[in-house]
Amino acid sequence: GPGADLAGRATLAWSIQQSGTAATIVGMPTSTGVTIGIDAAQVDAYAATLTLTATYPDGRTNSSTLPLTSTGAWTRLPDAPIANPSVVSLAIDSTRVWRLSADGSQPARLERFGVAGEGPVEPATALPAVARGVWLAADTDPANSAVVVQLGADGASVPFGSFDAAFANPRADFTLTGCAQYAADATAGRRFVKTSGGASIMTTGWCATDASWWAQQVGVTARRNFDSPSGEHIVDARPFADGSAVGFFSTGERLVLNAGNAGWSYWYLNQARLSLGAIPATATDPYGAFYGYQGGIGMIVTQGPNAPYVTLPGAVPTLTKLQATQNFLVGLAGPALSLLDLSGLVPSTLMLPCVGQGADFEATQDANGKLRVAVRLTDGSVWVYDQP
Repeated sequence: GPGADLAGRATLAWSIQQSGTAATIVGMPTSTGVTIGIDAAQVDAYAATLTLTATYPDGRTNSSTLPLTSTGAWTRLPDAPIANPSVVSLAIDSTRVWRLSADGSQPARLERFGVAGEGPVEPATALPAVARGVWLAADTDPANSAVVVQLGADGASVPFGSFDAAFANPRADFTLTGCAQYAADATAGRRFVKTSGGASIMTTGWCATDASWWAQQVGVTARRNFDSPSGEHIVDARPFADGSAVGFFSTGERLVLNAGNAGWSYWYLNQARLSLGAIPATATDPYGAFYGYQGGIGMIVTQGPNAPYVTLPGAVPTLTKLQATQNFLVGLAGPALSLLDLSGLVPSTLMLPCVGQGADFEATQDANGKLRVAVRLTDGSVWVYDQP
């Protein structure tokens, strides 16, 4: 009747009005509460309208709306503490991101992001202004991983420093072999890994403009690999925890250097010269699948020594960098990342945020096998993608 209280008699229902499949209602723990979930395919920011409709016993309805927004799967790191860094280098693991910023005139800044409830953290030890790169020396136990910083330019002897991944202890400095003939060339490459038991650090280094590469344990003399008979340059190389290493050449050749300093060469002539190569970061030996990129052809794979090269599915634009994780192949192509899910060979394109152009990236996976990527855009901003 007139004046009756209808609040307790209404049936409440939630709905979402949107374009695409950005969000879904995944739970209503109470009639006045709702849980919203991002669709697994959502990669960009989106806006939608959330509507609560009350239906009364006599058939009348009343609705209220709320805007629903999400930044999507991308998050932006705070701007670098150095205003206009000339060097921005990234490392990433399953939960954290490290960023090195340097301008050559003031102490470089190394920051760690990603620990829940905590802002950026920096080590207590100041870094020299000429610091130019940061890498993760991963261990099977992430708590034992180390962060390695290059403290000077390439040369016959290159200074490095390492921190534990949490910055809990002082920096330990050491020297590694470098590309003396390319001291001003940024094409020298590096990879790091913690040795078995996490007691030390192994590295591979290479001069990407020729066939030179080597393996070295911190505190031990570098072991020079047999150069490729073809004289072609390295497209990727990787050390392993047991002290062995492998180099991957633009011809498709792989050269293996075992812990005892003996070497083997494995060939399979591919249909075109490799412009990029990717040895999976999770590889534990040099005899597994290697990936490459060939301009005009696309991404390719060879499943082992002397195994043929096979072109992978998906149209691939011009790539400037290629990385492989356990389950994904990731390539950088201007404003997008080209992704290939290796479990089902399903290709997809991940647009970068803010209509940005990518300058560099580092990729990994989390404990659930989801892809994580830290991308530096050409405007200097750094964004992190966490697969929903």
